[in-house]
Amino acid sequence: SGNVQTANYLAVTTSANGIVKSVFVKEGDKVAKGTKIMEITLDLEGEKSKISAYSYYLKDKISLENAKNSLYTYENSLNTKKVALKNIGETTSYVSRDEMLSYDIALNDYAKAKKDLEIQKESIKQLELSVSTAWLDYTAQSDVITAPTDGIIANVIYVEGTKIENSVSSERSIKTLASIKKEGTPIVSVNVNELDITKVK
Repeated sequence: SGNVQTANYLAVTTSANGIVKSVFVKEGDKVAKGTKIMEITLDLEGEKSKISAYSYYLKDKISLENAKNSLYTYENSLNTKKVALKNIGETTSYVSRDEMLSYDIALNDYAKAKKDLEIQKESIKQLELSVSTAWLDYTAQSDVITAPTDGIIANVIYVEGTKIENSVSSERSIKTLASIKKEGTPIVSVNVNELDITKVK
C-alpha cells in the first residue's frame, strides 16, 4: 500500500484579485512555456497590488543598475591600488621605518579595495535575486496568466466569470487556476515488508 506522488504535475497559480475574463485553454491542450492560460479583469485591489508590485520591481531594477555602474569604480580603485603597491614594492629598500610604513599602507589600501570589490559583487548578486523575486511577484499579480512550463493541461479549475479572491496581507495567498502535466512517470511511494523487498521490481 502507498501513495502516488503527483511529481509530474505543476500548478498554474495567481495572487491576483478579480474575475476571470477569458480562458484560452482546455483540458488536454498541449502548451508551451509562456502560453496564455487565462485573462483576469482585476478589481480595484488587484490593480493596486499589480501597480505596487511593478513599482517594487522597477525600484530593485534601478538599484541593480546603479550597483553595476558602481562596480567599474571599485574595479578602477583596485587597479589603482594595485599599481601603487607594485610601484612602492619595486622602489622601496625596506630599510627605513617610513618606507616600511608606506608599503604597509599601500598593502592595506590594496586589500581594502579588493574586499570592497568582492562585497560589491556579492551585493549585485543579491540585487539580481531581488529583481527576479520582484518580477515573479509582479507576474503573480498580473491580469494575464501564462503557462510556467511546457506540458499538457491536466485540468482547468476556474472558468469565465469566476471570482478570484486572494488575501492582500503581507503573506499574500495563492490560488491554483489550472495544472499542467509534464512528461514522465509519477513517483509511487509504498511501504514494503522487509520479507517482500526481494520480490520488488
